[in-house]
Amino acid sequence: MGEIAMAFTVIAYVPYIVSIFRNRTKPNRTTWLVLFLIGAITFIVYRDAGAQATLGVALANVVGPLVVFILAIKFGEGWKGKGDFKYLVFSAIAIALWQLYDSPVIGLVFNLLADFIAFLPTIKKSFQEPWTEDLPTWCIFTLGGIINLLAIEQWQFHIVIYPLYILLAEGSVAGLLLWVHFTKNKDWYKIKS
Repeated sequence: MGEIAMAFTVIAYVPYIVSIFRNRTKPNRTTWLVLFLIGAITFIVYRDAGAQATLGVALANVVGPLVVFILAIKFGEGWKGKGDFKYLVFSAIAIALWQLYDSPVIGLVFNLLADFIAFLPTIKKSFQEPWTEDLPTWCIFTLGGIINLLAIEQWQFHIVIYPLYILLAEGSVAGLLLWVHFTKNKDWYKIKS
């Protein structure tokens, strides 16, 4: 199940990257930079905490955000004012707090907090400007998150917290995009196609 979840996560990046090149998706630079940095740290901490079957998704969430961030430098948005800067500062504070403790579990929790803070601009953008995000990508990410939860072999906090967080974060973007599509403007996604 962990390998299937990793495959869904990797596959989800494909339409997102294609959508970026087609100038349909405008990734937030702050989100994807911090997702890459936190993803790399989280991968190491999550592995050290004992994750095995669900570790592939963590690895995919290092490589994918790196590629998206590189593309966001040219095709993305953000870094226009103090708004995105505050997310970087809050993420850095969460990382600094993690460094104060010598525990993989505490480190994982602080990393996920920093990840969530960095994810806020994309969540906000998904509601305010849904046409700048790719609906199929976020639905595939969410499906991968569900499968990743099913791959958990040890239902312990330090193993469950990362897959649960990923499902909730990515599912919130998918949910917002679907909500806007079905309740506000049913044609916003068709306009992009």
